[in-house]
Amino acid sequence: MDDKILIASKMGDQDSVILPMPGYYEMLTSVIPMQWSVIWKTPTDFDYFEQFSKYCHFTWFDVFIVFLFAVLWTWLRTALTYYLFQPFLDSLKMTDATSAAKTPESMYKSIWYSISWSYTAYLLFNGKYTIFQDPASIFADWSNGMEVPLDIYIIYVYQCGFYVHSIYASIYVDVIRSDFYLVMAHHILTIMLLAFSYIVRYHKIGVLVLFCHDLCDVLLETGKIITRTKQRNGKVYNLNEYIANATFAVFIFVWILTRLYWYPLKVLYAGGRFFHPVMPFVTTFNVMLWMLLAMNLYWFWMILDLLARLLSGQMSDGIRDSREENGAVPGKDKKAKKVQ
Repeated sequence: MDDKILIASKMGDQDSVILPMPGYYEMLTSVIPMQWSVIWKTPTDFDYFEQFSKYCHFTWFDVFIVFLFAVLWTWLRTALTYYLFQPFLDSLKMTDATSAAKTPESMYKSIWYSISWSYTAYLLFNGKYTIFQDPASIFADWSNGMEVPLDIYIIYVYQCGFYVHSIYASIYVDVIRSDFYLVMAHHILTIMLLAFSYIVRYHKIGVLVLFCHDLCDVLLETGKIITRTKQRNGKVYNLNEYIANATFAVFIFVWILTRLYWYPLKVLYAGGRFFHPVMPFVTTFNVMLWMLLAMNLYWFWMILDLLARLLSGQMSDGIRDSREENGAVPGKDKKAKKVQ
């Protein structure tokens, strides 16, 4: 594409130019040279902390709201588990006590991610923004300290609060999985991306990052619920297995589409190429975005391994999250949790 093409994407502007998505090769050969150029042009006397004080904008009220949401999500999860999820699962008379103990986590996450992704999707496609359709224009109206729209601000504070809660939950509440440390790193990186993109006003690209990731979590947690509840009331319901297999197939497709196709070719391409020269911390922000892609690729390798074992008949008892094999059960002594 010609770098001189004018990017203008206001809704209803007939003269606007919406660039087509690039291929992987075009993305790499565009982004990497531009980022190297930014690094080489960095002055030798560059003061990172001075730039931080100049370009980073937040208030202690923002911090308070985030931690308020973290407490809210923790309280809401506890209340739903005690008053709704556990009584419902008890009524099913699930055969496997371990599955029964693990399922409330998936029920809560499935509901949370469903609501969160639905709101993000509504925001992207209600006609107000062209973030998804024209990611190359994400930074077109950027200015230092610009106001964050309320609808996007809401996403940031409740998402950031959720991942603060998730750090606590991963240590003290959830099943300890084989990728525990990677999950913790993911939570910390997500908080850093959310906080960083908010305070330097890269909030539009942040919305697109969330949209490209949350739907997979909806399908993952929903599939776990279906799989774990197939043995109940003394019977094995094969229908659950068929639905779980279909959900797993959709999950793989969505993972490839959102995290391995849209994310690199929309988010990484836009973030690494279509920035203004005056924008701060461009390389820092892009490094974090690429770290997230590396995590997605690692987890996709685990998904492929799971698929290979399923197709080869090594998982005759159905799909299960191999990261949880021999993992600790919620409610047990946390000191006994063992990272596989």
